[in-house]
Amino acid sequence: AVIDALKEKGVKEFAAVGYCYGVRLVFDLAFAGQIKVAGGSHPSLLELADFDRFATLDVPLILNSCETDPQYTKEKQEYSDKVFAGYKAGFSRPYFPGATHGFAVRGDLSDPRVKEAKEGAFKNTVEWFIKYV
Repeated sequence: AVIDALKEKGVKEFAAVGYCYGVRLVFDLAFAGQIKVAGGSHPSLLELADFDRFATLDVPLILNSCETDPQYTKEKQEYSDKVFAGYKAGFSRPYFPGATHGFAVRGDLSDPRVKEAKEGAFKNTVEWFIKYV
């Protein structure tokens, strides 16, 4: 509904970023053809088939990932790297060792590695959107 209202006001292109469950919604917006650029950090509720489906789109995708993540597991991270190898629209999966699921929104900023991961994910995503929007 929000995207439709903005389109009525003349906005033509949209990008979306999500964190955790929000990345599921970003994927759904991409599947519906509603966004031009996608991003997120520590995604959840994604199945391997979602990466396969996304790879058929023409939507640049950045996924900030971390070392300990029960939702975006090492298996899913490696699978997405494989699926998006050579993805012409653009794919990036920055990896933050020492960080855990949720680092980009509720990380412990007193831990220098987590602070670096949180700030790095934000910077990566902003630069990604500047590059592709």
